Amino acid sequence: MVDNGHTFQLNVKQLYKPTECQQKYQIRKPHHLHVHNLKTLMRYNPYAHVVDCLVLVDPKEVPARHAFNRSKCFDYKYYVIGGNHSIEARRELIQEYPNNPYFEIVKCIIYVGLTHSETKLLAWDHNSDNEYRMSMTFIQRVRFIHNEFEQICDGDKSMVDLEFRKQCCMEIGFPIKEEHACKKHGRKSDIFRSTDAYFQLGFRMGRT
Repeated sequence: MVDNGHTFQLNVKQLYKPTECQQKYQIRKPHHLHVHNLKTLMRYNPYAHVVDCLVLVDPKEVPARHAFNRSKCFDYKYYVIGGNHSIEARRELIQEYPNNPYFEIVKCIIYVGLTHSETKLLAWDHNSDNEYRMSMTFIQRVRFIHNEFEQICDGDKSMVDLEFRKQCCMEIGFPIKEEHACKKHGRKSDIFRSTDAYFQLGFRMGRT
């Protein structure tokens, strides 16, 4: 890991898919629904920070950590180890909004000199939390929403807004209706009809 895990702001054009590396670091194919949800979140709020991406400097350019030069970090080629869904969402948004430079900037944690096994393990670890959220049971999703409600909104229903509900949907792997997401809807909007039962239970005071 470079610089003890501090993030670097890299351009998405520097980032390459793990399948484009000779070592083939990809451990799973992108989930299109998750990419769609991330695009909706980013489109509504281009400044939303989804997750730090994990990237590996091309071993041909920088084979070991001591060879990494911070002043040349914008010249290196990187392979995405973790965060491919977020990167794919940004690539698609760049095509839709070529004049919005913010979609091109990605916060990354840079790794150098990893073995093939280390890279695969790191990718699995980064993806495990997302895999868990996308396979949650009803009760697990309710508990997750309730915990977010208490931590972010201090258990106060008046603090629950459209952005918080959308964020919860994205976190638990629920689809967001893109045709409605860009409009300003009230709390009873159709965008949340399928998740109403989760919110009614999750936004209760005290123990759920």
